[in-house]
Amino acid sequence: MSERLHVVTGCMFAGKTTELMLLGKREEFAGNNVMAFKPSNDTRSKEIMNHNGERLQAIQIDFQQPEQIFSYLGERISAVLIDEAQFFGSDLPNVVKVILRNGIRVYLAGLQNDFRHVGFGPMPTLLGMADKITVLYAVCTYDSDGKICGMEASRTKRLINGKYPSWDDPVILIGASESYAPRCANHHIVLNAPYKKLW
Repeated sequence: MSERLHVVTGCMFAGKTTELMLLGKREEFAGNNVMAFKPSNDTRSKEIMNHNGERLQAIQIDFQQPEQIFSYLGERISAVLIDEAQFFGSDLPNVVKVILRNGIRVYLAGLQNDFRHVGFGPMPTLLGMADKITVLYAVCTYDSDGKICGMEASRTKRLINGKYPSWDDPVILIGASESYAPRCANHHIVLNAPYKKLW
């Protein structure tokens, strides 16, 4: 447990939350006190929950005020878990720095990139700060005539109301019917992307 800031990242369905839970269990096995946090704009559950249905009690923090974490910490806390870090505002890296300076280890999980495959929220800064980075991959579920791609997926596909998103669509949408799936680079589609082929 020598690392002070350990970031777990990757696309959706790669197992980031499961890995975060395992890191927390390792701290508890060593006899350390752990607190877990998640952003308030992740409304799927009040707990940290992975895709297998496993749950971890967590405190919801206003995503625009991550400094609220400070009020829950004390000398007895050895490690902090933060899930869905990409949903927090730009102040999260500074909050993490303060936590680290107080001798508390930080483990956080979050999407490295948004649906466009562009750095998501504070994640690029947090990755630059990290003492250790674990990058996880999923399996591309692109289906062509009943055949699943099956290649290593590093990107997240988003459909909005059944349609591929446009590059200019909001990164976070409220009220839309959305679905997500892991995709390899060959099968990741975003309409109107500003990149053009040279030949």
